[in-house]
Amino acid sequence: LLLSVFVAVSFGLFVASIIKKKQVYGLATNVAFMPIFMLSGAFWPFEFMSETIQKIGKCMPTRWIMELLQKLQNNEGVASIAPYALGVLLVGICLFLASIFFTKNKIILVKNEK
Repeated sequence: LLLSVFVAVSFGLFVASIIKKKQVYGLATNVAFMPIFMLSGAFWPFEFMSETIQKIGKCMPTRWIMELLQKLQNNEGVASIAPYALGVLLVGICLFLASIFFTKNKIILVKNEK
């Protein structure tokens, strides 16, 4: 659960580092989050989707979190959830580092404009 919060916060920071206006930020995060949740099977059973959509959904970090939670509920052990946990952690770290990069570049651009 903490991994999902880490990825969500990292994604929010990433979007905030790219977008300049506060008004656009809320819209951009909703536009990004809704399809990600839909494709990952968070709103309806993943099995109801076509095979093509399932292939796309399996690439989403939220799908990995859903798989991780299902495996924990089935008492499948740490070895079965480790790949999902590491993948989610890696995506969160990448988004966080990208947000730092874009924030630093935004600060440099603002200083150069003055």
